[in-house]
Amino acid sequence: MIPIGEVHLCAFVKSFVKIKFQTQDGRADMTNFEMDLFDTKINSYALEKEESEQCCQHSIIKPACVPVSIISLFIFLIVFFPLFNEDGFDTGSVRYDRNGYCTDQCRLITGNQFRMQLVETIPSILIFDNSSLTSLSTYEVWKKLLDDAQVSIDVASFYWNLRDPVAHSTSWQVIAIVYTIQKFLKYSPTTRDGYCKQSIELYFTIVFEFLVLQGNDTFERFIASAERGVRIRIAQNQPTTIFPQLDSKYFAENESQNSLRLFFVGYATVRNVDMPELMDGNGILHTKFWIVDSRHVYIGSANMDWKSLTEVKELGIVIWNCTCIANDLYKIFNIYWRLGVRGAKIPYKWPLNLRTYFNFSHPLKLLSVKDASVFISSSPPQFNAKGREDDSDAIVAVMDNAHEFVHISVMDYMPATIYRTSNNNTLVSKFQHL
Repeated sequence: MIPIGEVHLCAFVKSFVKIKFQTQDGRADMTNFEMDLFDTKINSYALEKEESEQCCQHSIIKPACVPVSIISLFIFLIVFFPLFNEDGFDTGSVRYDRNGYCTDQCRLITGNQFRMQLVETIPSILIFDNSSLTSLSTYEVWKKLLDDAQVSIDVASFYWNLRDPVAHSTSWQVIAIVYTIQKFLKYSPTTRDGYCKQSIELYFTIVFEFLVLQGNDTFERFIASAERGVRIRIAQNQPTTIFPQLDSKYFAENESQNSLRLFFVGYATVRNVDMPELMDGNGILHTKFWIVDSRHVYIGSANMDWKSLTEVKELGIVIWNCTCIANDLYKIFNIYWRLGVRGAKIPYKWPLNLRTYFNFSHPLKLLSVKDASVFISSSPPQFNAKGREDDSDAIVAVMDNAHEFVHISVMDYMPATIYRTSNNNTLVSKFQHL
């Protein structure tokens, strides 16, 4: 059955063709009819194109610009996104699973792979047989880390004094040597033996400049790293009268002319952690560690001070080529970095991305000839995200699990603190029962 609408349409077309498109002998002229239909289609297409162009004249984004815009946005994200990445850590290179096994070839072997080595500073006044010194020097390790850095250097520090300022231009150890020489080797005008005052002063100058040399060299290598385009960030204790942080201030305020550092301000970005403000009037940021290129780590007692390179007994550890440890340590640095913003407050809970899976009960396992395990503790507890072992708990756990002996080497060992200004300086320690 044919629908009514189609019947009327066919009748209309038939009548229209009969009236208007007939030849002289009465037959339908289909040629003219088809040409008119073709003209109608062409005119319709031209009209639609004209309307589309008029519409696009008032459009902000042209259709032809869409592919170019997408490509430009993609390039922008690739080039500039790392600059706005506050964390700034190469998380794509981290290789460990939640079972605690590091899959980043962190093996206790030599060569270009993972290495864990002791680092030590022996005071210049102490003389040892060279064969008895087996550890790397702090200065040599810092120098290699700075020279090998390609992408980033993140430093957490107490204070900076690599270039000895004029106000503290003497060393008590060198002074002791000079006075000893003056006492026992006084110059005798008669015999002309011993050292005259001028000779002693010259000796003092030479020795002092040698001792400060390593600190100055380290300072210059930080600048050289920045000149190569290495991003340097420093989280440090708030400057004080005693520790004005002049070196890090210099890094922050002096800019490089290198085009590679076009988007960086200063040689380094510096943030000050105001511990008294964060901890109700007490505390300092006493941490000293480096993270280089998201894979090399230094943790130790050495301050960013020239005396820590030549005059003070320091001990630390350097870990090469292990992103697993570097990533876990970076979470601690990230907390310092967040708290270094002016007006920062300790949150009730730290973000989940700062939590760690590794502690005394669940250490990170490093594959080697014999399996080795490691975890990083931190203090105070308010700075620790979920899973992080507190320093005091870690020390107690290690001592409780000792089988034969415990050797302790510390700066101060007493049930009190000598650094607090208030009278309430008694320390209720977790170590008392040990």
